[in-house]
Amino acid sequence: MSKHGWFLVASMLALVSATVAPRPAQAPVVIRVLSDADDSPLANAEVIDLRTGHRALTRENGEARVYLPDEGSVTVRVRQLGFAFADLQLQHASLPGGGAAPVVVRLTRIPFALPPVSTTTARDCPAVADSARPLALWALSQLREGAERYETFRKSYPFEVDIERRTVRRNRAANTQSDQRHRERGRSEEWGDPYLPGQVVQLHTIGFSVPILFLSTLGDPTFWDHHCVTTASVVGRQGARRVRLSFAPSPAARGSDWAGDALMDSSTSLLQRVEFSLFIRQDDGPRRLEGFTSFLSPTSLIAVPESTLAYWWRTAPGAGDEWGLPDVVQLVRTEAIKYRKATPPISTPTPVPRR
Repeated sequence: MSKHGWFLVASMLALVSATVAPRPAQAPVVIRVLSDADDSPLANAEVIDLRTGHRALTRENGEARVYLPDEGSVTVRVRQLGFAFADLQLQHASLPGGGAAPVVVRLTRIPFALPPVSTTTARDCPAVADSARPLALWALSQLREGAERYETFRKSYPFEVDIERRTVRRNRAANTQSDQRHRERGRSEEWGDPYLPGQVVQLHTIGFSVPILFLSTLGDPTFWDHHCVTTASVVGRQGARRVRLSFAPSPAARGSDWAGDALMDSSTSLLQRVEFSLFIRQDDGPRRLEGFTSFLSPTSLIAVPESTLAYWWRTAPGAGDEWGLPDVVQLVRTEAIKYRKATPPISTPTPVPRR
């Protein structure tokens, strides 16, 4: 959808997380993923063949297929947001029922689990406080996992998205100059633009464009090579808690770039909201740009954009003056998601709870 993206501001971003096509299929093996607490099936758990990089999502019954070569073994990683992942080594000789019966995997829910490998960020980043570091590592790992799962989802269940874009422009007297509405349609594989270091603000003869921050960027290692995690905290009251991960551009990063907060549900790790502001490092383009993206969950533990509100100022105020109302306000709202092939489990769009 990059060709249908934000005019002056930007399109909602989509994921950039490559998968590798599987090798020719040999013997199919069914993996059944269950919750360790009650043996309930886990839909949309991700099953990854670490040999090929091939990924599959489980169906309503918690089952997905992987393929084993005629000889040797395959290591499979099974993971679900909010659960500890499990690695399995599979080979024909050790399969239950000679491969006729499913291989059962039970995942244990661990709301706050540190990743097995320390997450690296830009080398010049200030150290995160010791009290916040464990939560920051956990939150960052969950963001990346959610990004990869979304990429698997949109490849498994390609869809079209209908959006409404409303743009309100004001003049210098703060009076409404224009109020325009447009409806657009795009495909999941075209939805959004990748993160380009140093090129977040792209200048054109008629204005500028900015790819708005989305889960894809937050899961992109390149983004974290140019950004720093500043802190992490748990916000909200008991029973309605969210994890807030704060980030800012690296001191060595070039060009204007994003600062903001990603908020995730503390029990499911599902992304609920991204609040963003543009850190200006150039003379042309907006003087200030802020906004947020909220998400809906069209299927179990998969987040897609519900709406993005962005507002910006073309000129900075004079000395001692306040910013006043923004020059432009733009709202992009998802109206409908229509699947082109298979339909995912729990396909009725369900808004992510707002806390």
